[in-house]
Amino acid sequence: MKKFFMVVMIMGLLLLVVGCGKKGDVLRLATWDSEESLKTLKAIAEKFEETHPDVKVQIEAYGDGFDKKLSASFGAKNPPDVMYMWDFPKYQASLEPLNTYIDNDDSFKIYHDDLFPGLLNYTTIGNDILGMPAGFTSHVMYYNKALFDQAGVDYPTDDWTWSELREKSKKKYPNWVMILMALLYQPNQTPMTSSNFSG
Repeated sequence: MKKFFMVVMIMGLLLLVVGCGKKGDVLRLATWDSEESLKTLKAIAEKFEETHPDVKVQIEAYGDGFDKKLSASFGAKNPPDVMYMWDFPKYQASLEPLNTYIDNDDSFKIYHDDLFPGLLNYTTIGNDILGMPAGFTSHVMYYNKALFDQAGVDYPTDDWTWSELREKSKKKYPNWVMILMALLYQPNQTPMTSSNFSG
């Protein structure tokens, strides 16, 4: 299912970009994939080229240096046409919103309607959809109840905000919790739920 999801997303984005281009275009696709995932992506590109013979997909596998290379390409005003991305706020001024394309293409509507609610929150800033999710990772926080019991402190609850968690950690939690808070803290003061990881 994950592979199918990726195929649909990549082919959809390639179609979107082709709609903006002209005959003989080369579409640059930047990825952090390697090994098996890169083979899958190349197969997707080849399948796309079969159905769009006037378009060549050039895969740029940035690997471990993905973030630096992507940032450099934007800085040089020569970014790829389609790319994997996780830091939408950093690049939002340079990304074209996909809303109009989604609204005008039935295949995107089907894909869009099939997404889990909230997945597009991560790729949306304001009302602009800046990307299509290729997958997602669940975020979870674990804590050791025995250590909390030893310290005589209450367990975290679902209704805590990030701000509350941070403040309570400063006051009474062991030092190891402060390290965790430094890694998890988000300044937006939103409730501590799975949905607030999406933007």
